[in-house]
Amino acid sequence: MNINGLLVFQMITDVLICIGILFLLIRFRKIFNPLSVEFSEKKAQEFCRLLEESREDAGKFLKKLDKEKRELNTLAVALDEKEKKLNDLIRKSNGYPVMSNSDKAVSDIAESTGSFFGETQEHVLSLARQGLDEEQIAHQSGLPEGEVDLILNLAREKSS
Repeated sequence: MNINGLLVFQMITDVLICIGILFLLIRFRKIFNPLSVEFSEKKAQEFCRLLEESREDAGKFLKKLDKEKRELNTLAVALDEKEKKLNDLIRKSNGYPVMSNSDKAVSDIAESTGSFFGETQEHVLSLARQGLDEEQIAHQSGLPEGEVDLILNLAREKSS
């Protein structure tokens, strides 16, 4: 076969393919015929009713949204005022020493029982001067070893 024969064969094949495609399109159109859209007064009224309902719902939604927005703005203003008051209190308190509730409680207990702590501390220190170790001091004084250790460490820090 020569080139001219191939070109003729190609053209005939292309024409047959085009005819086949057209045939299939016509068949599909008959099978899948789109439903005809009929415009009726009833459908138009239904559409208008749905449209009106959606407008009313949108209006209610926007009113509620505005109400919530106003409430949030009110809360934001109240929070801003409280933040300003807190910042003022922080600025005023910067010069004062800060004492936590637990520090205050310990301070109050120490003031009310100062003589007891002094006597206990002196007793522990006198036992230590006699050469007893922490375990022996704890046993003899009836105090926990941790407390004896704390008293001895504080005394060492005080003396150095």
